[in-house]
Amino acid sequence: MIRDELKKRLNLSHRRNLKLYQHIGLLSTYFSSLELQLIEVLAKCINPNSPDRVFMTLSQLSFRQCVNVFRQTIPKFFPKRDIITYVKQLANRLDDVSSRRNEFIHSSWIAYSTGDYGQHRARVKNNLPLGPQVHPKNPKKLMDDLIDEIDQLLFDLICLEDELKKIDSKKSN
Repeated sequence: MIRDELKKRLNLSHRRNLKLYQHIGLLSTYFSSLELQLIEVLAKCINPNSPDRVFMTLSQLSFRQCVNVFRQTIPKFFPKRDIITYVKQLANRLDDVSSRRNEFIHSSWIAYSTGDYGQHRARVKNNLPLGPQVHPKNPKKLMDDLIDEIDQLLFDLICLEDELKKIDSKKSN
């Protein structure tokens, strides 16, 4: 009897873990798309005629390094005040989603059969507590919110790329 109850709890925990891990994978995939889009925008701005070469170089950098290149380089190529302000805002948002993504990706997660979730951070920054943490709420909602923000950033980067192309074409004429 006790053995059957333990087996049920173990199976429940296993199913909850799989759902949690699938969502972490979804977050990771969305973030990879954001990283690729950022590199693409940078490569096309730095060398519109041959972005592939720049893309290869930028792809060797960390996300944080790419955000810093974005923050520093785009305003030099497009020194309009509104572009500079917008790029700084985008860079800050990129930094924010990166930090929040790292909180999920660089932690070990477990869904307990009791309904709680456990998190053990592999890297601790910003004075966050060290060691295992128990969360009574499903972190899926936080990941969903983060995925929505990543999706919005993808859209914003694509729109910025279009705007910068228009500015470049006006310069050419």
